[in-house]
Amino acid sequence: MMTAALAFGQQSKFLSYDWALFELKGKVAKVTWNHENGYTETLKFSQSGRLTNEKEEHGMAGYYKRDSKGRIIETFNGHAGWTWSGKQVTFSYICTMSTNKECTYSYDSKGNKTGYKDMNGDFVTYKYNKFDSHGNWTSRTSSEGDTETRKIIYY
Repeated sequence: MMTAALAFGQQSKFLSYDWALFELKGKVAKVTWNHENGYTETLKFSQSGRLTNEKEEHGMAGYYKRDSKGRIIETFNGHAGWTWSGKQVTFSYICTMSTNKECTYSYDSKGNKTGYKDMNGDFVTYKYNKFDSHGNWTSRTSSEGDTETRKIIYY
């Protein structure tokens, strides 16, 4: 079950599951995301909101596995995944074949990530610094002091 914050459709600014997962409102064609760890990724979407560069992600033969509702639930050849349930989305990352670490995200009523419980049980929060005209954040800072930025191109 999707949360109210991540739901899409007539009552939401999220127009597809994929745009909701990546916290993107409106008809986004491409987003270049500079993550807090210095990693940059570019995500491309069809006009209907489906991620189109699934196969080329991170320059390797990765993929995104989907559930029966079309939601992305797994990526990076099984090394990371999302569980959609209740009012939370849980992100799982497998560091090694024997270690599975999870972060549980929380969202506000606008669909912005308020933070997450990290692998140590600490809650990391986000402060949003800038938004664009569509209501998408373009800069945010975590309570750990890390800043992420996004450049978003629309259809």
